[in-house]
Amino acid sequence: MNKITLTEEQERFLRENYEKMPLDDIAAEICVSAPTVRMKAIALGLKKNAEVRKCKWTKEQLAWLRKNYPNKTLSDCAQHIGYSVPTIQKKALELGLKKSKDYSIKKFYRRYVKDYKNVG
Repeated sequence: MNKITLTEEQERFLRENYEKMPLDDIAAEICVSAPTVRMKAIALGLKKNAEVRKCKWTKEQLAWLRKNYPNKTLSDCAQHIGYSVPTIQKKALELGLKKSKDYSIKKFYRRYVKDYKNVG
């Protein structure tokens, strides 16, 4: 795994604001991705204030999730949007989103058929 490197100024901003600012806002302020902010915060042992943890979904994020959730992995969605996999799952459930039939078939084949072909 690559080491996440921030400038001293970026790291100072992260330390001072991680508990009180939303992840996306920090990422925009220090010009890195939200997943980078999250991974660096974990590496630094930083924790979020429970009130800040409540995700503020933008219209763009919701539109992207509605369009892409049916055919993308949860990891891909989480990485793109910058929220955790459980947060993505919860929002998808709230919105009534489901995986597409094609996605489910591909997932099944990746998981089971590959192993079946290697038997015998």
